[in-house]
Amino acid sequence: MMMETETKTFMTAEEAAEYLGIAKITLYTYTCKRIIPYYKSRRKIYIKLVDLDEFILGEGNRVKSL
Repeated sequence: MMMETETKTFMTAEEAAEYLGIAKITLYTYTCKRIIPYYKSRRKIYIKLVDLDEFILGEGNRVKSL
């Protein structure tokens, strides 16, 4: 039995887009441009939660204070 507090290692595209608060098509654009790394199995893509967190915390997204 899985504990509810366990976190998932991989997310589907739908889950990842919801996690980031962006549209699924935007997520696909980011994966296509290799901005966010992904894994493909058959016709579905999967994204590591760690990679999403690194994308959010990346220097390119940081707003610098004045």
